[in-house]
Amino acid sequence: YAKPILALTAADKDPRTFPNENFIEKIKSFADSTQLGDTSQLNDDIWGILALISAGASQSDPVVQNSKSFILSNQNTDGGWAWNVEGTSDTNDTAAAIMALFEAGLQTSDPVIRNAISYLKAAQNNDGGFPYDPVSPYGIDSDANSDAWIISLAYKLGENPTSWTKNDNNP
Repeated sequence: YAKPILALTAADKDPRTFPNENFIEKIKSFADSTQLGDTSQLNDDIWGILALISAGASQSDPVVQNSKSFILSNQNTDGGWAWNVEGTSDTNDTAAAIMALFEAGLQTSDPVIRNAISYLKAAQNNDGGFPYDPVSPYGIDSDANSDAWIISLAYKLGENPTSWTKNDNNP
């Protein structure tokens, strides 16, 4: 339900009443006292926070706070996050996790965020772009999807994405 909620709020529609269902109640029905959705995944918590906040949920909402705690407790030692628990960090989920954690109340100065940004900056390729997984045995070429996540994150940080440079190149 997270992505439809985001689409509805972007279209200035109320996900509580459009079309004739309450998508907020639906998404919250997947929450328990520790997190939202599947306990083996992080991306459902990331998307859940983004969706709930976009629909007007408070940062103090228990589902938001539990998902925030779950995301924080599953940050990898390299500073990034994966789409799943104990997975290898990737740039896309890391950028999305940072944005969700901002929405849940963390600040840019928080060490968790600083470590995640360091992970992303270390992943940047010489062409200025970003790979999905900077240690993938299947290739580490920059891709437009990963670049888009980093560009979106840069704006969320209040930065110009052209300031994310490597070898005078940017995403």
